[in-house]
Amino acid sequence: MFAGTISLTKTPVTVALLVVNFALWVGLEATGGSQNTENLLRFGAKFGPYFAMGEWWRAIFPVFLHIGFFHLMANSFGLLIFGSLVERIFGSLTFAAAYLIAGVLGNLFSYWADLEIYNSTIVGAGASGAVFGILGAYGIYLLLNRETLGTMGRQALTSVAVIVVINFIFGLTVSGIDNLAHLGGLLGGGMFAAMVAPVQRIYITGYMPGQVSEYVDVVPKRAWIRPRITGASTAEYAEIKTKRAGPVRIALTIAASCVVLTVLAMLVVNAYLERIGPTG
Repeated sequence: MFAGTISLTKTPVTVALLVVNFALWVGLEATGGSQNTENLLRFGAKFGPYFAMGEWWRAIFPVFLHIGFFHLMANSFGLLIFGSLVERIFGSLTFAAAYLIAGVLGNLFSYWADLEIYNSTIVGAGASGAVFGILGAYGIYLLLNRETLGTMGRQALTSVAVIVVINFIFGLTVSGIDNLAHLGGLLGGGMFAAMVAPVQRIYITGYMPGQVSEYVDVVPKRAWIRPRITGASTAEYAEIKTKRAGPVRIALTIAASCVVLTVLAMLVVNAYLERIGPTG
């Protein structure tokens, strides 16, 4: 269930994100280093005071920046595996929206945590919040379709949960890992997916394909199934299809997400301004 394959035609957004992330890392290295604080700030890294003073792009730009080669590779690996998988399931537009929304919410959580929990102004960057977002979107997809995806789907859902828990525990034991950004991304991707995740439907046929005898909710493409499916005592063939959310639903969900993110960003900015003052 994790075997996503990358393709320029079938997963163009995943390919584009990988290329952009790598290109910006090369740009950082060529202009002073990806671990140089001033250089990171020039490229748009996360920094609360600058964000509060109107540099709104710092809500999204950090998603495309990475601090060091290992940081880039770790997030690229997660994007390669889960990004290609989720993009194929949700479609490129919906995947791109989920990725960006999760990334922004992860950064907003991180900005808030820097101020209210850690009481510090940390320069940060990374796609991990967005990657957690697509992991959350995949988890919601599996959860909503757990009955129709069968044993493999439930095993994949368990694996997603284990990956999330392990990463959060790892984040608590190792310094420099932004667990709040991960949490924000996970919630952002999961909540977005709850509104637009594909619905699996299956047409159960008799022994000859094309003779539809019953319709039940279930997955995509064609698959051989066992007679144990409810109401399919004589059925051995099933034509399985995916119903994705329509463009209107996707557009409304994106618009609602943008409103929520804007409100949260304003709350974070106000919290910073109350703490540091209007001139820093």
